[in-house]
Amino acid sequence: MFFDMEGIVLEGDSLDLIKEGRLANVFTDRKTAKQYHLPHTGAASGEYDDIPSLSDAPLAFAVDSDDMKTVLDGKPAVLVIDSSGGDFTSDGSFAAPVQMSFLFDGEKVLGKLPEFTMRSHLYQMLGDDYIGTFDGQGFYFGDGIRLQGYYMQILP
Repeated sequence: MFFDMEGIVLEGDSLDLIKEGRLANVFTDRKTAKQYHLPHTGAASGEYDDIPSLSDAPLAFAVDSDDMKTVLDGKPAVLVIDSSGGDFTSDGSFAAPVQMSFLFDGEKVLGKLPEFTMRSHLYQMLGDDYIGTFDGQGFYFGDGIRLQGYYMQILP
C-alpha cells in the first residue's frame, strides 16, 4: 500500500474523483480537508524535511470498455493525436484546436483529417457524451495512457 506525505493510506490504493459522470471527491491534504470539511484524500506531498502541502496525486483512468469497434457500432470516430492550446472556462466549457488526427473505425485508421477545433462541456463529457475508456488496443501512447472516447462538437 502507498501513502502520502502525511501517512494517509487509501483503501485499495485508489479513490474515485469522478464516478458515474459526477465529481465524487477532490484532492485534499489534512489541512484542506479540515478547513473545508471534506474527506482527507491523501494528496499531501513535499520533500522529506518539508511541511506537507496539498498537491495532486497520481491519476489513472479505470478501463471500463473492452472493444472500441463494438462501442462505436459502425460509426466513425476521430482519433486525436495532437491537440495543443485548449482550455476550460470557469463555467465548464471546453475548446481545443486539434493539430493532428485520424478518422478511425474502431479497428483501423482510415485517413488523416485536416486541423479543426473540438468543443464540449465538462459535465457533458463526464456524463451523456462519455463513450468509454479503453486499453491501447493496438496503439501505444506511453505507459499508463488510456484511450478515452467522448462525443464532441467539431468546428472547421
